[in-house]
Amino acid sequence: MKEKGLPSRHDVQSQPTYEELQSNQSYLEEKIEKLTSIVENLSSRLSDENTQEENNEDILRERYIDEKMDIHPEARIKVISLCPNRLCLTAKQGQRPYIFRNFGEVKRIRYEDLGYIIENHPEFLEDGVFMILDSEVIKMYGLDEFYGDVLTKENFEKILSGNFSDAIKLVENANKRQQRYVVDMLARKIIDGEGLSLDFIDRVSRITGFDVQKIADNSIALRKAYKQSDEKNEVL
Repeated sequence: MKEKGLPSRHDVQSQPTYEELQSNQSYLEEKIEKLTSIVENLSSRLSDENTQEENNEDILRERYIDEKMDIHPEARIKVISLCPNRLCLTAKQGQRPYIFRNFGEVKRIRYEDLGYIIENHPEFLEDGVFMILDSEVIKMYGLDEFYGDVLTKENFEKILSGNFSDAIKLVENANKRQQRYVVDMLARKIIDGEGLSLDFIDRVSRITGFDVQKIADNSIALRKAYKQSDEKNEVL
């Protein structure tokens, strides 16, 4: 029977010796040293890659700035509205917006402000609600190919002239927003009493999904209702 408090023979034999402990410690220290070396190498590589990436970004940023500096921030850039209604373009917060009241209206906008306008209204730029008329600025912003896919003022005028084959092709290739602008412009011509081919109106309606004649008729009816209301008020 084992005396209480004294280790058994098995317990004594299972305890490591001093030499074994020293050997294990040396082994662990060697492993830790190797792992530390690996971590330091990885950290050094990551640091070099981050530095290189930052340097590349700085180079690109400097090139971008150098290219943009070819045009003075105060230079006036021509911009045209292709919106058939009132168009408001905002630049810096708190600054008076640039307001276009008519389709085809051209304004000279400060180059610095134009950068803010593009940032604030990217969807207007993409959909051709307004267009930049300066070839250098178009090139700098990489809009050359993009502008080939939107209707220009001349394209709108060709459609409104009623040249069937050319007009239909232009309407088919236009984006949804510009198609709606075409519909609104054609409806306005009908309201103003200008004669338009019924076949042409029907074809445009089918392409765009908007009933041009119905939009014009509703607008005419609304105008009559307003006029009658005003006349009644005058009598009263």
